[in-house]
Amino acid sequence: MTQKTFTFFLLIAMLYAVPGFSQTDSTASADSARKEEKRVAKIENKRPRTAALMSAIVPGLGQIYNRQYWKVPIIYAGGIALIYELINNQTQYHTYKGWLKDTTNTDPNSPYIAVYQTQEDFYHKNRDLCAVLFLGLYGLNIIDANVAAHLKEFNIDEKLSLKFKPLFYAKYNSQFVAGLTVNLVFK
Repeated sequence: MTQKTFTFFLLIAMLYAVPGFSQTDSTASADSARKEEKRVAKIENKRPRTAALMSAIVPGLGQIYNRQYWKVPIIYAGGIALIYELINNQTQYHTYKGWLKDTTNTDPNSPYIAVYQTQEDFYHKNRDLCAVLFLGLYGLNIIDANVAAHLKEFNIDEKLSLKFKPLFYAKYNSQFVAGLTVNLVFK
């Protein structure tokens, strides 16, 4: 084999080898980039159904799943306050109900009957209101976990902007108008 032939084959081999190495490197980097994207997506993207189910089983667990830890004390503080008021109103309701029953049995013409009846109705309504508010808080807890998990997928990047600008201009009668403009920009 001559020197020219050897050089020719060596040059051809090098030309085929260079794209092969670069292609392998780009494939490897593309694979690692895809793996990183999947890992980040797995961390960031939460399943709304899972979050809602977790909050339905244990209030606040869906918020922990969504990594919104600051909401859990609010949920439990609201729940504890509503349960406390529910128990307090239930106790007062039974107290006034008993007094009303005793007063009606002993003296049907007593002036306290109207007072006891009013107080009994007041605590009865408050007890029922606390129960409804507690159920509302429980439902809101589930809805919040679901919505927060949905919003984890919402992408806000630099292509979307909202700008507030003051507006001043003169009208045709030398009247000045001041206002505020809102611009929503999609790039």
